[in-house]
Amino acid sequence: MIIRPTHSKTLTVGALVAASILALSANQANAAINLLANGGFEDFASSPNYYNVGTNGDHATPAGFGWSVIDNNVDLVTYAGIYGATGGAQFGDQFLDLVGYNDTGGIAQSFKTDVGASYTLTFSYANNYGSAPFAAADFGVLSGGAQLFGNVSHTSSSRSDLDWSTYTSQFIAGDTVSTLSFLTTFGEDSGGIYLDNVSVTRSGATEQEPPPIDSQPISSGVPEPSTWAMLISGFGMMGLSLRRRGVMIRARA
Repeated sequence: MIIRPTHSKTLTVGALVAASILALSANQANAAINLLANGGFEDFASSPNYYNVGTNGDHATPAGFGWSVIDNNVDLVTYAGIYGATGGAQFGDQFLDLVGYNDTGGIAQSFKTDVGASYTLTFSYANNYGSAPFAAADFGVLSGGAQLFGNVSHTSSSRSDLDWSTYTSQFIAGDTVSTLSFLTTFGEDSGGIYLDNVSVTRSGATEQEPPPIDSQPISSGVPEPSTWAMLISGFGMMGLSLRRRGVMIRARA
């Protein structure tokens, strides 16, 4: 007598479930850890429209913000924004206006790195279309002798579509502590570059295989004074190089 198995469907369904779990785990493993705290500017809830922080601003830098305000003040903006934008954040519900009041502003954060390891910097940017039809900012990573400096500008944001752009580049860490900073180079009427989804990830590191302990965020994230001097010097050299190469930056009307 031939005995026919009655649980073949159960085995098939079980195998499919197991395969799905394995696929999900593989996808999660491919997502690298962000070494920055609050890279999406979601960890501190903004009041309706915007929340201004920094020197001469409405509020001191709140606990959990993750970033140091290094120049003037900045605005944490909600999904709708102060001009009722329907375009919204690139990531989550909030983003950052690098200019709070007036026409300057900047932020920075320090994080631990391993000397000689490769890291990827990625961030999204747009412009405050209501105040600054043209906006620009310098950015830089200082890591010992290794430096990454650049400039982004944006003009295409609108009420219905902020038209986010994305920047990505790699750098090699030259120190056990590295510092990322953004500094406004052109803003006006209390508006500047919008930032969102800022991340620094280590090449090859995943959620299931985290980076070494020395590659974790620094709890305070506050750069040392000597770091500021080197960053400012780097920004100045970058600006000089751009001028020598004839890069045109729109002047204030």
